[in-house]
Amino acid sequence: LGANLAADIDFEALFTDDLEELINQIAQCHITYVGGVRARNLPGPVRAGMARALNRMGYQIWLREVKYARSVRAGYRLKIDCRFENSGAAPISRSWPVELSLLLRGEVVYRQSVPLDLRKLAPGETDASLELDVPLGLAGTYQVAVAILDPATGEPAVELPMKCDRLGLRAIIGDLRVYP
Repeated sequence: LGANLAADIDFEALFTDDLEELINQIAQCHITYVGGVRARNLPGPVRAGMARALNRMGYQIWLREVKYARSVRAGYRLKIDCRFENSGAAPISRSWPVELSLLLRGEVVYRQSVPLDLRKLAPGETDASLELDVPLGLAGTYQVAVAILDPATGEPAVELPMKCDRLGLRAIIGDLRVYP
């Protein structure tokens, strides 16, 4: 859902005195876009309030918690229990693929799409179990990463807003020891 702001609106009041009410309305109405907003020539506090309001729009999907066995045999399936959080105001509007991958020394050695419909990650927390089929022939310690892929290119396209190590737009969620 989008909105446009009128040219004669009092930006100073909207983004300072009325900011908390505006942020509540963004969340309640699941606003993902606002037109007519320009930060130029506005005082610092107004720009800061505007940035806070704009950051609340849309989706902000990240992993709050991840649990999985830290070792597995090659050829077996690894179950990864995830607690996703969408701290934005709305779910993602299109079904973008999610990928789990195994990394070794900064290189992707295996990648697999997993069936997770991101459109179902409404604001708040959502638990999901993902499964990674660990291929035969792997042995050693790998990093497990998650990424949201661009459906057109099949490549990682969204930076998950969480503190972690990364390989490009792949968020590293931990290590995995693979036994032959």
